[in-house]
Order: sequence, then structure tokens, then C-alpha cells
Amino acid sequence: MQLKPTAVIAVLSFVVASLLVTGCTDTQETTPSNAGGVAVAVNSVKTSSRIGNDPIFASTPHPGNHFITFNVTVTNVNKDDLTIGVTPIFTLTMKDGTVNSPFWRSLSDDALSSKAHTHPGEKVTGMITFEIPQNGEATALSYADGVNGMIRINL
Repeated sequence: MQLKPTAVIAVLSFVVASLLVTGCTDTQETTPSNAGGVAVAVNSVKTSSRIGNDPIFASTPHPGNHFITFNVTVTNVNKDDLTIGVTPIFTLTMKDGTVNSPFWRSLSDDALSSKAHTHPGEKVTGMITFEIPQNGEATALSYADGVNGMIRINL
């Protein structure tokens, strides 16, 4: 089954609007109260069938899949000498319970990259991409760094 472009735009608009609303409010509510060292916000989301423009390093998903890319900001809220924005500690949970790791070939200039030795108020912003089934439904983006507990943003 292939969706018409107008249906795709409508669905993506709904997802983006939902993420902008829930991503910002859920971040603080889902941060463990005893940790509170990190905040994560979803700034935008998009789906695509290709990552990158370089003909050698561009990636396409496996048949039946697509990429979903989140623009996120990770903020050091109140800890000295904290590493933030480490891509592999993000996970994407699907409606069927499957948990996905980030796509390893996210080589774009705007990819999220970690920053070590941060202090309160410092931030990193960038893209993090997952490969998921075209008919899959993402339900939560999580960030668990082993120090601050888990931040779960319901999508």
C-alpha cells in the first residue's frame, strides 16, 4: 500500500506538531527527580528514504523500511564535567515493543555529536536517525546515559 503525497504530508504534520508539543513538556516530567542533570528536547522530526547527498556515502534503508530523523537538543542542566549528546545512548521504541538503536551511518554535518566536560547550561543540538519499518509507529524516544537515569519522550 502506498500513501498519496497529501496523506503523507498530513500524517507528518501531525507527528511534527505532536512532537513539538509533547517533546518539550514530557522532557521535564520524565526526567527522574533524583537525577535532573540532563534535559532532552525534540525540535523537529522527518522521515526520508535516503540520508546524505554524497553519492558514495549516502545511505538508503533496507526494503520495506525508511529513516526517521529527530533534531534534538541535549542540555546539561546542573552538573559539572558531564558528557552529553552521546548518540548510542538514544533508543527509539516502537508500538510493537521493538527498541531500535540509532542508524550507525548518520554521517551528515548536522548529526548529533557528543560534547565532553560540559557545565550547567551547555547544549548540543543535532540530528539522530533510526531505520524503522515503513508501517511502524514510533512511540517513545529515550536517552539513558547511565548517570542521570532515563529521559523518555512520548511521541
